[in-house]
Amino acid sequence: GGLDSIAVVITERLSGHPPDPDGFRDGKAWIDYRGPPGTIPTVSFSDVVQGRVPDERIRGHIVVVGATAPTLRDVHSTPVGGEELMPGAEVQANAIWTALHGLPLRSAPPGLDILLLVLLAMLAPLTRWRLPLGVVGAVTVLAGAGFLAGAQFAFERGTIVDVAAPLVALLIGAFGAIAWSEFAERRVRHRVTR
Repeated sequence: GGLDSIAVVITERLSGHPPDPDGFRDGKAWIDYRGPPGTIPTVSFSDVVQGRVPDERIRGHIVVVGATAPTLRDVHSTPVGGEELMPGAEVQANAIWTALHGLPLRSAPPGLDILLLVLLAMLAPLTRWRLPLGVVGAVTVLAGAGFLAGAQFAFERGTIVDVAAPLVALLIGAFGAIAWSEFAERRVRHRVTR
């Protein structure tokens, strides 16, 4: 609707300027979750109203008021929650933390994602062109493990690389190389037999 998110508005109010526009792609930014559901402390609103929460627990902090009961349907699946759902208020708190800390997660440039996809898709067929089939399997496993390690390394430095598509391309390339080898071998056997 053209409105800024809660995280952007709070960042503008507390810092005097909006978050870095470079942190957004198509108007969206990654949330850097602090941990699984329950990582950000919560207190019962009724306890606050009835004075059962010490003032210092809230004073000077950013407070997000929201429902946490799953029956109210404001719970969400997150990358850090596993099977456990995170209350919407905690998702907002994580988004606020992320915006206040300069949107530390960035997507890799689209060109890099495409390059990785193409390279991993072509790796097994190019390996099979010169080397035996057993080497293709070993190269595929090592390349997959290396790619995952590289993606984790990039993530720890704030860059999110597409993982699923390049891994699928690597597997399709490997299966394609194996299938082509089998087909070529059958053709040779058929010729020899004739």
